Amino acid sequence: MSQLDTSPQVSPTTRLAIIVTIVAANMLALAATDLYLPSVPYLPEILGTSIEAVQFTLVTFSAGFAISQILFGAAGDLWNRRWVLVGSLFVFVPASLWCAVSGTAESLALARFAQGFSASASAALTVPMIKPLFDEARAVHAISVIGGIDAIIPAFAPILGAWIFSQFGWEANFWVIVIAGVPLFIAAVMVVPDNRPESPHTSIWPVLMGLSAVGTGAVAPFLDDGVWSAGAAMLIMSIAALAVLPLIKEKAGSP
Repeated sequence: MSQLDTSPQVSPTTRLAIIVTIVAANMLALAATDLYLPSVPYLPEILGTSIEAVQFTLVTFSAGFAISQILFGAAGDLWNRRWVLVGSLFVFVPASLWCAVSGTAESLALARFAQGFSASASAALTVPMIKPLFDEARAVHAISVIGGIDAIIPAFAPILGAWIFSQFGWEANFWVIVIAGVPLFIAAVMVVPDNRPESPHTSIWPVLMGLSAVGTGAVAPFLDDGVWSAGAAMLIMSIAALAVLPLIKEKAGSP
């Protein structure tokens, strides 16, 4: 597909398909945050572990989501945003599958980190990928509508998750994400056009430093202290992410 430069080059039907795909990816990522929340009080008994270990799966998802937004934002300013989004979905779907088949709290915590890390790309890239589809005034309106849709998901997802849990079990919450994620991945490959930044404002170094921090976090859960080592790794990654943020801002402010 050719690079998307200006909105007149895109037909209304194509524009709608692109918007639906990008917004659906963002909605699915947000749903992954809250869909399984109603299952949490029951998981200690199901998995044979403590409530603290189960609650840590919420921490790992949030940590992965927060940290990777910086990385995906930088990556989207360096490379073709279409493939950044497709790559994130390529990780997000298997990570959700990993969550569904996890048999221990430790495995679920690590899977949730991978899920959260890959889920944030759509949130970081929605605005820069939507803006080229419209003129300035209509882009502002479209983004505001998307923001309203995003606000509904955290309220609706736990309700749907509670029903899914009561009918099919806690794993089904993740299977729903997998089932929805596969066609969404295909749509992202087929429908979303190339979207390259005209003039990158970000250095490659924040991305590399962030990936190094992520690597540290991936190794930590296998240390002797288990879950608490993973918690320390999340703190290290947060510090690393905060350390590279000024570099991103400095580059973004330069001509």
